[in-house]
Amino acid sequence: MFEHMSLFPLTLEESLDDEGHDRYDVYVNDDFVGIKSLMATNDRIDDLNEFLQEEGFQHFNTEASGGHFHIQSENEANVDSMKDVLHVYLQSR
Repeated sequence: MFEHMSLFPLTLEESLDDEGHDRYDVYVNDDFVGIKSLMATNDRIDDLNEFLQEEGFQHFNTEASGGHFHIQSENEANVDSMKDVLHVYLQSR
């Protein structure tokens, strides 16, 4: 199962999108995969954890720091698939 590391709230102006929403640059094993903007008041960056679990991914760690959300997968065989799934998900939001 995934391990949840501490999440830090965003307060930096550069962590906002053009419409003033909080945003995160998302990385998988240090590779950029897209941007997650928190559009609604109930949106959370750790929604990505739940999404990945629903897609069948396990054994990953996450950390939010400033405007960055890092996902470290312990399963190298699934990294490319995880990147592809997240890229599509982030493009559709």
